[in-house]
Amino acid sequence: MRPAPGPATAVVDSSVALALVLPDEPIHGQARAFARDAAQRSIRLVAAPNFGFEVRHGLVRACHRGRLGWRAASAALRAIDDLAVEEPAIAVHDEELLALCRRHRLSWGEAHHVVLAIVLGAPLVTADGRLARSLHGSAAWVEDLAQRPEG
Repeated sequence: MRPAPGPATAVVDSSVALALVLPDEPIHGQARAFARDAAQRSIRLVAAPNFGFEVRHGLVRACHRGRLGWRAASAALRAIDDLAVEEPAIAVHDEELLALCRRHRLSWGEAHHVVLAIVLGAPLVTADGRLARSLHGSAAWVEDLAQRPEG
């Protein structure tokens, strides 16, 4: 059973933030629409504690690959900071995370976002289609950003 539509909280992973600030991402438009909707509806955005590291890692990779200039990376970080994504502390046991990783073929970082979504009863919004597909039939409520309209 999923909570009623229009959650007050949404868990986001780094793929959402990166899709928002990297214009060449195929779902850049959907990421912008999601950010706009979240702000208009006052949705509290939260992420696992690894979010900041993952976002910065992704931006540096984009710069090294020529997808983003270094000055643009600074602006991208400010735009991501403007999302005001909170990173609440949650107690998670390694065995629970390992079980999720094994069962759904998740990375360690992905498992943290999934557990946070389950604990909060909030959707995990992701731009990672592989992650969304791997969680089909799990206890997590997943919203694949690629399924959202751009507008």
